[in-house]
Amino acid sequence: MNLLQRISTTVVARIDGAVRGIENHDAIVSASLAELRHAIAQARVRLQRIEAYRDQRRQRCEILRNQATKWRDRATQADDEAMGIECLRRAHAREAEIAALDHTDEQQRAVERRMAQALERLEQRYRELQSQRHTLRGREAIARASASADRTAGDAGDVLEETLERWAIAITEDELAADAMGGRDELAERFERAEQEAELRAELAALRAQSKESKS
Repeated sequence: MNLLQRISTTVVARIDGAVRGIENHDAIVSASLAELRHAIAQARVRLQRIEAYRDQRRQRCEILRNQATKWRDRATQADDEAMGIECLRRAHAREAEIAALDHTDEQQRAVERRMAQALERLEQRYRELQSQRHTLRGREAIARASASADRTAGDAGDVLEETLERWAIAITEDELAADAMGGRDELAERFERAEQEAELRAELAALRAQSKESKS
């Protein structure tokens, strides 16, 4: 189990246990939400770092492909056989490095998928916990208002109004915090990048085919 999965499992298990055994509801849930926010931020940073490494590998592969092509061209233009063989040897070295990078890229994509799933689990738990807190706060506010009305019938209206006002303020703050969690649609962005890359690869293939036809 990788680090991010351990973070996700540990955070969610600890929060679930805390909620089941709560004494101070709001304080424990608020602390749990803060811990989840930290874990989510950490997961996003790690995922962005992996994506950056993938982009670097892709750029390196492109450089190596250009170099391999040049060395093969030099091999065909070499004045003697020894020089041609050395050019081919260098072309093969670039191609071997490309293959190694492609293999690494496949492994890293699997890691990236697992990390994205762990991040989604953390974000889902955050939304669920926020929703539960909103509901429980509302029930608690109403219950306290009703109890206060029973104790002080003459001031019932004022107590209830103040309670509802505090409740509305708390909900508004939570809604603002929830809106702030919206952020970027990283999944959509990854698909868009993959589609753009596919278009570029197709264009590159067409250019290479056109180049070969013109040479022949």
